[in-house]
Amino acid sequence: MRAWIVTFFLFYSICLYNTIHDALAFIFVGTGFDNPEDWPPLFGDIREATSIRNFWGKFWHRLVYRSYTSYGILISKHIFRLPKSSFIGKLFINFFVFTMSGAVHALAIWQLGYSCGAWVELRFYIFNFFGVILEMAAMAAYNKVTGGYKLNNTLSKTIGYTWVFMFLFTVLPKSQYPKVFCSP
Repeated sequence: MRAWIVTFFLFYSICLYNTIHDALAFIFVGTGFDNPEDWPPLFGDIREATSIRNFWGKFWHRLVYRSYTSYGILISKHIFRLPKSSFIGKLFINFFVFTMSGAVHALAIWQLGYSCGAWVELRFYIFNFFGVILEMAAMAAYNKVTGGYKLNNTLSKTIGYTWVFMFLFTVLPKSQYPKVFCSP
């Protein structure tokens, strides 16, 4: 069931978002309001999703990334007075982006009439932030222990895909199950 949820989530989202994107691109480019280059692909190459960080940063759509990042920088710089280039500043900005994504998804779930599931959606996005932190720590430890030894490219990618799938296998159903049981 968990494997199905991960697979369904990925392919359903890709198909739905790409269909809407392509239909709107067809309309707006066809009517002359936009140029084709105004409608770049939503998703990156799935072969880049060898880490949680790459999954969200290189593969998954980035429709709201720039706006959330801008707000995160604004809050980090002007409220918390953190330098944007500092480690803590970067951590805060990334945490803010994941939290805002979760909050907006939770609000959408609540507005759709679900009696539960909003908070677990927010938790899913926050878990992804901590997944990125965990993999950064694991990579730093690996590099320290091995002196930066590089694995065979195929083995490295296999480990990466397995890690991303197992991470989603663990955290995604926890955000999807409640919505099944309390749908409007």
